[in-house]
Amino acid sequence: MVGDGPGDRAADGPEAGPERANAPPTPRREGGLSRRILVVGGGVAGMTAALEAAKAGYPVTLVEQGPQLGGALAGLWKRAAVRSPFRHPVDTGVEALAEAVSTHPGVRVHRSAGVVRVAGAPGRFTVVLAEGNGARVAGQVGAIVLASGFRPYDARRLPELGYGESPDVVTQLELETLAKKASGGPIRRPSDDAEARRVVFVQCAGQRSRTQGHLPYCSGHCCLASVKQAMYFKDRDPGIETLVLHDDLRTPGVGGEDFYRSAQEKGVTFVRARVDGVVLSPGPGGPVVSFPDQVLGENVSVEADLVVLATGMVPVSGTDSPLPWLPREARPTGIFAAGAVRRPMDSSEAAEDGAGAALKAIQAVEKAALGRSGPSPFRS
Repeated sequence: MVGDGPGDRAADGPEAGPERANAPPTPRREGGLSRRILVVGGGVAGMTAALEAAKAGYPVTLVEQGPQLGGALAGLWKRAAVRSPFRHPVDTGVEALAEAVSTHPGVRVHRSAGVVRVAGAPGRFTVVLAEGNGARVAGQVGAIVLASGFRPYDARRLPELGYGESPDVVTQLELETLAKKASGGPIRRPSDDAEARRVVFVQCAGQRSRTQGHLPYCSGHCCLASVKQAMYFKDRDPGIETLVLHDDLRTPGVGGEDFYRSAQEKGVTFVRARVDGVVLSPGPGGPVVSFPDQVLGENVSVEADLVVLATGMVPVSGTDSPLPWLPREARPTGIFAAGAVRRPMDSSEAAEDGAGAALKAIQAVEKAALGRSGPSPFRS
């Protein structure tokens, strides 16, 4: 190690004088280590981790498997309000964040790329990247932030809810695509391009379920996402009917309750119900949603122009575990999960989580430089 020779040790002895003898020992830093931090994933968690680490003075390599940065947030028309008064959907801000990451001199971005090999330990991980053109790029990094995100639950597993049977039964992310296409104008149903005037949102579609193959957990963000999407319609035309069917409504976060109350004031209807099924109308109308109203105690059927399924999150973690959410710190130390690969969360939580993972990665780099990381070999 640099600075660990006999002469340096003698200088710490009593003969060095009272001031030197009473001073705390100077940490001796190992040489040949990397301060570079590798971030895997270019969504909001990964971009935030990369930007915060770079602002702190650490070089960053960000790897995104897609052609652009932004992750799931890039596919949204708006996001739920993140600041007071929490009344309306707001711009995602993803373009500004991606621009900040792409132009920061301390961040090296690899798009259409992936990590094919990792070996080593904190401070001295050797990584190999596969570029979109087939080239391989090797290098050394000190710590890794895994922010590979999530994929939506496969709605094709929900034929009882009409998905695949009617083009007018869509997922929340598919509705975002329709809303972006409309860009503030009428949101149109896929079957005939007519304006959707009656929209039904079905919560917990394929999640919080004991059915084999469904998700047993709550994805957390879905209720607020439906509240936000119902506002898409009400903010454009208060006369559009929007119905949110839920077993119970969960609106976490500082402004969640205020956002929900704002939707009520705009005329969004919330009904406590578990949907029995969605079937095609026998006539030229849209899909028919059937459910028992838990408050009125009667069965109800509603014909809709558009049905939106809240299908939930599945982490992209490279594991087949039935509950594959990753802990913050994977084994070995020096690899840290962030964002929706760690647990279901919305974009605001993912940003905070990415910043936290950046701090953990910086700590790992500094500990490795001081020789305090311990032997944690890793190979793949």
